[in-house]
Amino acid sequence: MGPESREEVRRSVHALTTSAVGVSLVQSINEHIVVGVTPKVMWSQGHAAADVDAGLMAWVNTVRVGLVARNLTTPEFGEDGVGIELEREVRVGAAWGSGWTGVSRVIASFDADVMARPTPAGDRRDVAAGVETWWLSQRLGLRGGWRRSTIGDARAAVAAGISAGLKPGMLVEAHVVRGRDDERSWSVGARMTF
Repeated sequence: MGPESREEVRRSVHALTTSAVGVSLVQSINEHIVVGVTPKVMWSQGHAAADVDAGLMAWVNTVRVGLVARNLTTPEFGEDGVGIELEREVRVGAAWGSGWTGVSRVIASFDADVMARPTPAGDRRDVAAGVETWWLSQRLGLRGGWRRSTIGDARAAVAAGISAGLKPGMLVEAHVVRGRDDERSWSVGARMTF
């Protein structure tokens, strides 16, 4: 026999495609702590909203820890008379680098969602781990990782990537993710730093 008072809760989750433009501002607080904030304007289907993301990173010797929060203003977009609100997302993580505070040949990391987030495939709260290694004087990088949800369907996925330096400051990169059909992706791109 069930409880005397039972309420069934139903939640409708919609997929929403947005575009955004933002400016990231980063400031060192001291030798070991950096904070960042990204004010941004988002739009979808003719509706616009202001929002902000923020992050904090602290490090001691070869260990770094961080916290990032997105959608801090929980922006809302109208669609066919129904408002869709982007919920806050908070993630924590830690990483170890073999050569930090300088150049590291090996970096290992772990991160996790602090709270559940709704998706069209059901709520998820992901954990992820990965490792990255660099060779040939930082001209060849290889990485691999794994993620899964700790609630609902695990929807586990594995990922691999490669970065190749064409010349100092210019990288060609590729990655592939494999899991269930809706977890699969791949990309090829170029990145320039100066």
